[in-house]
Amino acid sequence: MLCTLLLTCLALTPTTPPVATPLVSLHQDPVEEPEDQGPTEDEIDAMVERLEAAFKPKVEIAVKLEAVKAAADVPADDVAKALRDGLEDDEHDIVNATLGVLAKMPVDEALDELVRFHKKDRRLKKEDELLANSFKAIAWHGDAD
Repeated sequence: MLCTLLLTCLALTPTTPPVATPLVSLHQDPVEEPEDQGPTEDEIDAMVERLEAAFKPKVEIAVKLEAVKAAADVPADDVAKALRDGLEDDEHDIVNATLGVLAKMPVDEALDELVRFHKKDRRLKKEDELLANSFKAIAWHGDAD
């Protein structure tokens, strides 16, 4: 029964593959997309100051979480360095949020901070969830090749 079905499908398939039509005429110049310039120095400095203020003693957890989440919109080495305080925080929610932001931040310093945290933080030996989250964050920086 299966063989009959396969032979029927094979007989009904076209013998030549469909031809793709070009979307752009050969006479038109290709449209160049503007390159993303990234954050400005003022945006970077403002975010670093916001993170430094958020990680001072006796600041509410909600303020810290807002600052960490806002840092995701400013991918820069200085911001990744400023997020180090989030990795050293006593609150698990802050640490996990910081791991998530650094995981998806496309700068080299973010990976450096994650590796530094993974090598030196003693909580990873006691807390399996935190260890798993640090592995996941580092893995986001991996290359498929």
